[in-house]
Amino acid sequence: MKGVSDRLAAVGHGRVRRLRNRVHKTALILTLLAVSPAAFSQTATRSLPPNYAPPPSTLEVSITLSIPGGTGVLGVEDGPPSGWAASNISNGGTYDVPSGKVKWGPFIAPSIPTALTYEVTPNGPGSSDCFVGTASFDGLDVTIGGDACMIAVPAASFWGLVVMSELLLISATLTLLRRAAV
Repeated sequence: MKGVSDRLAAVGHGRVRRLRNRVHKTALILTLLAVSPAAFSQTATRSLPPNYAPPPSTLEVSITLSIPGGTGVLGVEDGPPSGWAASNISNGGTYDVPSGKVKWGPFIAPSIPTALTYEVTPNGPGSSDCFVGTASFDGLDVTIGGDACMIAVPAASFWGLVVMSELLLISATLTLLRRAAV
């Protein structure tokens, strides 16, 4: 008798476990349905040049916004690397010197732009030449994706080019000599 009750109890526990899993899956689906589908299509993407020369070069930063229908209000903040100066900010944006951020908005529908731009002037290569920003769609904050960091490329001097040419010539000669030896 004891073996049968143990088997029935095991079958019962299996049913309880399956029912519990169904409840968890149903709760997850209901949670996802409660979030507006438009929330998944809100994006902000930054485009930067891959590298830059030390000052006084000026670089253009552009932010492309994917705004789903029904969005009522948009605000954007982008933070260039510390000490970099921002200028020529599009769409009535401003540069907040104390926070070091370029700010736009609030934009109210139907006058929400799909692209924002500004220029930055590097103050020289730093430990972190990265941008950090946020776009707020109806109060839902989204991190600006896309390009975030840049690499400083030192300016080439006449003597730097001479040395580089010599190194390339030596390297090519050694490669040819190795191939001839084989």
